[in-house]
Amino acid sequence: GRAVGASLRNFGFVTVTGQQRGTCWRRARRSREVWAEVAPQAGIPVEHEGLVFAARSPEALAGLEAFLDSDAEMAAGCALLEAAEAVRRYPQLRRAGLHGALWSPHELRVDPRLAVDRLAAWLSETHAVEIRYGVTVTGVDNGWLQSDAGPIHAGAVVVCPGADLQGLYRQRLAGFGLTKCKLHMLRLAPQPSGWRLPGGVMTDPSIPRYLGYAELPAARAVRARLERERPELLEMGIHLIVTQDADGSLVVGDSHHYGDPPMIFQDERVDRAILDLAVETLELPERRVVARWTGVYPSHPSKLALIDAPEPRVRLVLVTSGTGMSTAFALGEEVVDDLAGDGLNAGAVIFDWAGTVVDHGSRAPMGAFVAAFGRFGVDLSIAQARRPMGLPKRDHIKALLEMPEVAAGWQAAQGGSPDEAAIDRLYEVFVPMNAEVVARHAELIPGAAETVAALRAAGLKIGSTTGYVREIMARLTGPAAAQGFAPDNLVCAGDLPEGRPSPFNIYRTLLDLQVWPAAACVKIDDTEPGIAEGVNAGCWTVGVALTGNTVGLTAEELAALPAAEVAGLRARATARLKAAGAHLVVDGVADLQPALADLEGRLARGQRP
Repeated sequence: GRAVGASLRNFGFVTVTGQQRGTCWRRARRSREVWAEVAPQAGIPVEHEGLVFAARSPEALAGLEAFLDSDAEMAAGCALLEAAEAVRRYPQLRRAGLHGALWSPHELRVDPRLAVDRLAAWLSETHAVEIRYGVTVTGVDNGWLQSDAGPIHAGAVVVCPGADLQGLYRQRLAGFGLTKCKLHMLRLAPQPSGWRLPGGVMTDPSIPRYLGYAELPAARAVRARLERERPELLEMGIHLIVTQDADGSLVVGDSHHYGDPPMIFQDERVDRAILDLAVETLELPERRVVARWTGVYPSHPSKLALIDAPEPRVRLVLVTSGTGMSTAFALGEEVVDDLAGDGLNAGAVIFDWAGTVVDHGSRAPMGAFVAAFGRFGVDLSIAQARRPMGLPKRDHIKALLEMPEVAAGWQAAQGGSPDEAAIDRLYEVFVPMNAEVVARHAELIPGAAETVAALRAAGLKIGSTTGYVREIMARLTGPAAAQGFAPDNLVCAGDLPEGRPSPFNIYRTLLDLQVWPAAACVKIDDTEPGIAEGVNAGCWTVGVALTGNTVGLTAEELAALPAAEVAGLRARATARLKAAGAHLVVDGVADLQPALADLEGRLARGQRP
């Protein structure tokens, strides 16, 4: 199998000058750059470069002058030629009736009969692109293509239906107001030896056809003259493009006939009118038609191209005008960039601090909790102190006092049940104690700096939330930054009316980083409240099992344990984090990147947190 549609049936002529100002012109210019880069690599000959626009009426010449005066960027490199100079550069132009010409250096022409196959071969051989011909795709479902060759997994899907508006997503396509445009094209026999076009050729009817000219006031006079003198050209949608292939043959066209379905018969009057216009414009020694064909493309009344997202990681792409050859490469780049916005690489990774990126085992708060309670005569064990880890520290103290054994100790030591005032008294003692020791536990967990650097290189933003208050974090951020961890934001306990496990810290982070949706972000944490914070915000969540609070050991202590004991610790921590809602659990931050790749795959299959 091979391409048989618009890619093969067009002129192979990348037209820049005359395209509509703005997006279309920029796409054409970019596509031309890509063609110039790719063609020699793929063994695709560039048959000729540039364009001469032959003005065969005073009105057309005035229209071309107006174009050159209208936009310096679009006109750059172009020149208006007097008739004699135009014929000197293009001796193939018919001198009689020629008023002048516009010369553009920007155009590029390849033979689509060669270009399509060679481009496909180059992609396969050089870039390992697999192209499956003869396979009919019947549906798209959550990252899977349904086809007559069986299901095919796809991380992203681009559906390019061309003129087939009754296939995939036909109901969605029906809502765009599309019709079809049929065009006629001719191939003339090779011209005599030495008759060689330096570039493509256009003439007067292209002014009302190409929006870069047509949108200028001067184009109205050109159309008015055509309506008076050549109404059949407007009726048949005829304008002239002539290009030449390596064998000397000429591709001549084209016409435009709108309707759905388009008429199936090829009216000889149309072909004759196209050929007559070519003969009026060029000195053609050989005028025999050796091939005729039609092309069909979808057409929209106002949009030159459509990019639609019918579902995540799927794009429906149509060029709804005659600009496909001129703009396709740039359009493709835009679509790829757009699809990237559906993945994690458009979002952020949001880290917890203690036990996740610093302080292996989350040791700093434990001694402070024990010492703070001890000051009030309450014995608190490290194991008890760890149970509510991840909560804002005042909420942590409240949770400790709600434990029956701790509440009983408070009752015995203080002579009354713990209340809000008790929480405040403990919190006032705890914060300076924790701040005093936190800098001594600021060492990054192995792999943290390297992982964050890799994430930034991949275009991800780095956020952070913590159960610490800002007074404590003021002692920690500097040492962490000196080691390579300096996130793009920081949301602390107490910054917002509610902390973990509410989603507000994450919401604040999304605002700070200007990223959305939450499904394009991942929360990394070693505690259940930190995981719940991410789940409640709609993020993906990854728990860290061995470096954090659940295991509670330094790197050296962990390394000294037998493998079986480490496996048991891992299993217990994983179970707790999974129960809190973690989508994945890894040993530590150094193992994060494979987890992110897994989540990317889930997104590609249409899954959401």
